Amino acid sequence: MFSLTTTTTRSISRRGDDDKGIAARRRTRRRSLFRGRAALPVVVVRASSLSSSSSSSSSSSSSSFRLILMRHSEAEEALNPKYSRDIDRPLTERGVSYAKKLGENLKTIAGEEWAPTRIICSSAKRTKETLLAMDLECMKKKESETDDGNAVLFLGSIYHYAGMDGVFGSHVKQLIVGESETFNKEQTDEVVLICGHNRGLEEAVREFTGLSDVEMNVASLACLRKTKEAKTRETWEQAFEEEKNASSSSSSSSSFWTLEHLLDPNGQCLDCGWGNVPRG
Repeated sequence: MFSLTTTTTRSISRRGDDDKGIAARRRTRRRSLFRGRAALPVVVVRASSLSSSSSSSSSSSSSSFRLILMRHSEAEEALNPKYSRDIDRPLTERGVSYAKKLGENLKTIAGEEWAPTRIICSSAKRTKETLLAMDLECMKKKESETDDGNAVLFLGSIYHYAGMDGVFGSHVKQLIVGESETFNKEQTDEVVLICGHNRGLEEAVREFTGLSDVEMNVASLACLRKTKEAKTRETWEQAFEEEKNASSSSSSSSSFWTLEHLLDPNGQCLDCGWGNVPRG
């Protein structure tokens, strides 16, 4: 199991402003870790390796379930008197910039096979603005009203459940299984993106991957994959159901989702976490 580096508890808004030396060393470390594709297997912990070529990646996309769990970008402070309700807080200017870069990294690093086809998003203003800034094709189709009306959903339940301990993962499963009944294609043709909040979002990533040290900063996302298997894992419901039914260590291990990419505005990320951050 790889280990994510935990840094100080100060927020991302102070990154690079308070300690340029630390930021410079982190950038140097990141460049050395992710020069080319050789370093990517460090992130993949439940599979032997990543796809070694675009052709193999393309062939695997239609035979695996793909789930993206994403935390919104940097928002205005909760104590700002301009916003009487937490749900109304918008992104900061820097938050918009972070979201744009995160969208670019999803396209260029994760690739076309990770382009979301279904989005389930919190009803909070900051999550909506994050999606819009990322410039996702799915959002464009929704706005032009030329695509399936179920392609993008905004739900208050994602906002509320994210603040409750230990329940967000189960809620994500229920939402996706319910929505999978509307999928009009092969189940694995869909790439589902959940946009929400900590701490629930981080708990869900840990629960699905079995990695207890994954941390999700603002403007970060985790790309999770699970291979389709004939008869036993052909639907989203089966992919999620097997996790709680695993009865042995070997079956339990195989039931975890593979953490294929962990991205933030700077690229592939081994240290997205910044300590114990509150729900935001």
